[in-house]
Amino acid sequence: FMAEIVDRFEKKARFDDETEAELIREKLEQFMTNILAEVEKRDKRFQSTVIKDGSVYEGTKVCRPDEFDFMIRIDSLADKPLICPCDKGESYVKLLLDEQEWEEFKDDEGFFNPHMISRFFKKLVNASLSDAALPGGLAIKQVGQDVFNEIWWPVYSGLLGNIDGQESSPVMYSESHGPATTLYIEWQGGNSYRSLIVRVDLTPTLDYHKSKFPVELTTCSQDTDPILQKCGFHVVPAGFDSWRISFSMAEREILAFSPDGFKACCRVLKVLRDEISKKLGWDSSLIPSYMLKTVFLSELFMTDGYRWDKDCRAQRTIQVLELALRGVETEKIPNFFIPGQNL
Repeated sequence: FMAEIVDRFEKKARFDDETEAELIREKLEQFMTNILAEVEKRDKRFQSTVIKDGSVYEGTKVCRPDEFDFMIRIDSLADKPLICPCDKGESYVKLLLDEQEWEEFKDDEGFFNPHMISRFFKKLVNASLSDAALPGGLAIKQVGQDVFNEIWWPVYSGLLGNIDGQESSPVMYSESHGPATTLYIEWQGGNSYRSLIVRVDLTPTLDYHKSKFPVELTTCSQDTDPILQKCGFHVVPAGFDSWRISFSMAEREILAFSPDGFKACCRVLKVLRDEISKKLGWDSSLIPSYMLKTVFLSELFMTDGYRWDKDCRAQRTIQVLELALRGVETEKIPNFFIPGQNL
């Protein structure tokens, strides 16, 4: 019976139209490149590279191509800022950068401040949108003053509008969403997904070689060490004064070479979560996809490849679900790459 449920959810997880989903992806990637070209024109320090991130590129996105994540690597800062310990835990760090051209992003304690960088990047993106060539089939959903009351609009406008004294646009395109700059883009092409609203997150990031790992983070397993040697790690803004270490490129590398059945089980469990959350009236984000992915990754290196074959998927899915529930009950789910960090 469980095998039938897994099969039904696996079918439900698939995109209705893979060809059109691929076209949306290509158009969005081109638009991100165009935006960054305009950003660089406004501030040479922010010469950047688009890094494709998230479930679409891992092969675990479900149902619709309606969410895309891009990390925006600031090229000139690769391996540069000095990593310092942070009291938030092993997955978080602070950065020191002693370069005159980045001096304005130092906080009162002398650290290279993630909030200042994120806020400035949001403004750059917002100012660049009107000049960035928009590929056919895409339309930016504009955010206007009518969305906010009179009290909050000046605050929101100030966050995203003015750069170097320039006049603020009466229409803001990007939404302030944590460290990411979020765009809502309508797909106006094709047939299957016409009028689909796609959320796109752009998050500034700095990349490092594995050798730059803080001493506290050298507890990675032998299975992941070669992957981390190749992919390194990134740091992304996390709050007002700290950066979070991200292994998303290593995760993508692992998933790229994982059995198809492994990714299918990931998709099944995400659909199962969404279906149950919908019936119970819960927000599905209460069970983060990253938590499920972490448990799956721990099983990948402990399970022979054939055990992800179609006949075994129900058993694997139940096993991962039980492990996730046990982690919730005990309030302990270790970070896959940093076992000492409890998610």
